[in-house]
Amino acid sequence: MERPTSTIVSFDHDTPALARVYARRSTPQWRHGRLLLDTLALQEGESVLDLGAGTGELARLAADRVGPSGAVLALEPLADRVALARSKPRNNLRFEVGGSERLDGLPARSFDVVLLNSVFHWIADQQGVLDDMARLLKPGGRLGLSTGIADRPHQQAMVLAPVLTRHGTGTPVARLSPPHPAHPEELRRQLLAAGFEQPRLDTHTFVDHFSDLGALLEWNASSFFGNFPGGFSPHQTPDLWREAERALDPHRTREGIALERYLLLVTARRAASARPAAGSIQL
Repeated sequence: MERPTSTIVSFDHDTPALARVYARRSTPQWRHGRLLLDTLALQEGESVLDLGAGTGELARLAADRVGPSGAVLALEPLADRVALARSKPRNNLRFEVGGSERLDGLPARSFDVVLLNSVFHWIADQQGVLDDMARLLKPGGRLGLSTGIADRPHQQAMVLAPVLTRHGTGTPVARLSPPHPAHPEELRRQLLAAGFEQPRLDTHTFVDHFSDLGALLEWNASSFFGNFPGGFSPHQTPDLWREAERALDPHRTREGIALERYLLLVTARRAASARPAAGSIQL
């Protein structure tokens, strides 16, 4: 499937209300984030960087797993989400406003684990961020990330994109999917080029359930931090709303609207030949 070569994603559309919706609706991201943490097998006393931490649910779980002798630094570029995350403090967990473009100030070889959950597909310079992750990890440190897959858009995009296109509200698939999904073989090459060993790339299918169309649109708007092509409601655009409801009819179950998501879950180790760490990060 042909994908756009570039898509502009803005952080300026996020709001406190969207941040609160994300905290309530981000169960899908939590599910595969927890699977990533299980795969990474965090140990007591380890240091963790969570890049793109959202409202902090996964970072708090990581802090529980590394215990009081460990440390988690959670970076998130959206200030309203950081404010929510800070409302539940932990002694071994620090939340800061920042993203992939603000990593130069972190000391090299400071982390045992780096985590990017549903973040990598928003980053344009993916080789650059992998290089940064390799620099920040201790020798033998572990990387875990989840990302959309270039040739497998989520099912909700395939269902809703034709409806939105017919009503002139957006281009098909592109505006309903993150702009930089992974090409698995290209990602494998990028990992090796950055200095990672033993890359493992596994495709997973997740089935998410939404109570109704409104809940699905809320999840999209908050997960895309306001970049989702919204603006339609049963009151303002009744024809569009009804057509979207009909398109979702085949996916209705007792548990709600069931839609598949396809993600690549990736783990790799920083080459153990790197020089010993000069120091560790302080919380």
